[in-house]
Amino acid sequence: GECFQDLVCPEKCRCEGTVVDCSNLKLTRLPPHIPEHTTDLRLNDNEIAILEATGTFKKLPNLRKINLSNNKLRDVREGAFDGASGVLELLLTGNKLTGLQGRMFKGLSGLKTLMLRSNQISCIDNSTFTGLSSVRLLSLYDNRIASIAPGAFSTLHSLSTINLLSNPYVCDCHLAWLGQWLKKTRVVSGNPRCQKPAFLKEIPIQDVATPDFTCDGAEDNGCLPASGCPDACTCSDGVVRCSNRALHSLPKGIPKDTTELYLEGNTLTSVPKELAALKQLSLVDLSNNSISTLAPYTFSNMTQLATLILSYNQIRCIPVHAFDGLKSLRLLTLHGNDLSTIPEGAFNHLTSLSHLALGANPLYCNCDLRWLSQWVKAGFKEPGIARCAGPADMADRLLLTTPLNRFQCKAPADISLVS
Repeated sequence: GECFQDLVCPEKCRCEGTVVDCSNLKLTRLPPHIPEHTTDLRLNDNEIAILEATGTFKKLPNLRKINLSNNKLRDVREGAFDGASGVLELLLTGNKLTGLQGRMFKGLSGLKTLMLRSNQISCIDNSTFTGLSSVRLLSLYDNRIASIAPGAFSTLHSLSTINLLSNPYVCDCHLAWLGQWLKKTRVVSGNPRCQKPAFLKEIPIQDVATPDFTCDGAEDNGCLPASGCPDACTCSDGVVRCSNRALHSLPKGIPKDTTELYLEGNTLTSVPKELAALKQLSLVDLSNNSISTLAPYTFSNMTQLATLILSYNQIRCIPVHAFDGLKSLRLLTLHGNDLSTIPEGAFNHLTSLSHLALGANPLYCNCDLRWLSQWVKAGFKEPGIARCAGPADMADRLLLTTPLNRFQCKAPADISLVS
């Protein structure tokens, strides 16, 4: 059976000679049983998000070219290319890679062409390209590179062309070395230009005078390892857990590409402002903390956030603009807080909301909350759990089913109950 195995083409792929074409098949991982004689493997235009270390390339001794362009790659696991020392060309154009670590390319010791154009790479550090001493052509065109660590290219001994164009370079003190390197090197670079600061915009980096690469101390070098994980947390695949650690504040160094952040069971008294920098968050769990107030516009940058869990805190007051900007939010839980009222318009920005948990709050159902009952009835977003605590004739009634005309203000409200 072994001899025959090699003639079988992977399911749905097209094989001709030593070319195996598995492009455009909505694949989410490498197909099994790739023929041993394959020289050119085309996996472009699929939906592979993570390239796992499956040992596939150890079984393909004749492989010379891998095309993974236009997938959804956001990570390449260490060891994914083990056994690929004969590969000469690796195409990763049009993916979602944000950070590059040297571990990603381990095993590609014979690589001559590496195409990384049109990804979301923001940083190049000095270990990114270690081990790629045969690479002649490297393209980083059209990424989000603001800074490059000194010596990032020093291990690329065979480099003859590097495309650094179409990146938002910040020409501060951290990039002074690149100006010098571009002046001296024989490598063809296409003459990349500064984008910031404003007085250097569009000036070629190699033409900037050394004293003009300045820092005033406030800069974030941006090239700190994005892949680190704070001591108090565990990090895996975009999910960061910092639960039950008696934290008073957000730990420093949470990876920029975090998508889910669990901070429940700590002693936070407010929503950490630093969350605003984590633009890829889709879930934040802040339940079982000691949060008492929400500041306006706290979440205004979190356009991807779909789930926000604030249950079992001590929130008494929600400003009208507290949730502005949360246009992707589907689930909001405020269960088990101290809310007696919510200002009209507080949920206006939550255009995607499908579920609101408001139970176990001492809601004071007078005329000021009529809008909320109407809003809940109109959208069925609250499943009939939230109950009124007062006034006396409204106690224990459901927000969802109590008729709107029961939400009355009699005389001026008794301030001691509302405040």
